[in-house]
Amino acid sequence: LRGAAEPGKPIAAKGDIELVINQENKTIGVMGRDTANALASFRELRKFYSERLDPSPGLATQYVECDGQGWAKSRANPVKSFTRFWSHHVPLQNIGKQLEVEVTNYGVHLVPPNKDPNDSNWFHISIDPLIVSSAKRYRIRWIWRGSDMEEVLERFSKTDETLQEMISVIEVS
Repeated sequence: LRGAAEPGKPIAAKGDIELVINQENKTIGVMGRDTANALASFRELRKFYSERLDPSPGLATQYVECDGQGWAKSRANPVKSFTRFWSHHVPLQNIGKQLEVEVTNYGVHLVPPNKDPNDSNWFHISIDPLIVSSAKRYRIRWIWRGSDMEEVLERFSKTDETLQEMISVIEVS
């Protein structure tokens, strides 16, 4: 354990899992490199918190947020895949006409429609070519937030498979 908690800085570690507490926004969580290990550690932390730390009566978790980032190898050139994926999108073609050059979108960013990003039930998924290896890899960012903890944890446990399926859709379009 470390002394005073700094926002976003780990206060303890167990293997490659770090415990993070942020007093300002009243959050507690774990960080790790492996999705399954991070989820298992989160469940262990949650159980420890509820059984041993004597949480205040009426204190309820408003939402849980799972946040991940990394990269994935591609089967096709990501830059060319996105060019092909967006090639028939008329609004992009119209923007290109305004700029007097052909344009495309350099990735995808997905969020729920008409929902404020501060909503307790929200997600953001971004998939872009990884700048340092744009012909071979994708950069990925995944945030999933929800008030139903088990639903969010279940979605996050399937992150790797879901992202691979999404990349397959992009590469075959």
